[in-house]
Amino acid sequence: MPADALGERVVVVISKDGTTREVALGDVARIDIGQGKLTLHTSGGEANDLAYELLDRMLIGLP
Repeated sequence: MPADALGERVVVVISKDGTTREVALGDVARIDIGQGKLTLHTSGGEANDLAYELLDRMLIGLP
């Protein structure tokens, strides 16, 4: 079940192709805004990269 279905605040990363990555805000350890890419690190140790040219938008704290 998506985190937002439970009313939790989430971070949503939306790619230009419409692909979305959704993580509960409480599970986000760090967001790196690096050279050429955005990296979303979770408290579980995952790290998901997305090149800026593929990024449409990032929404933080949606209920």
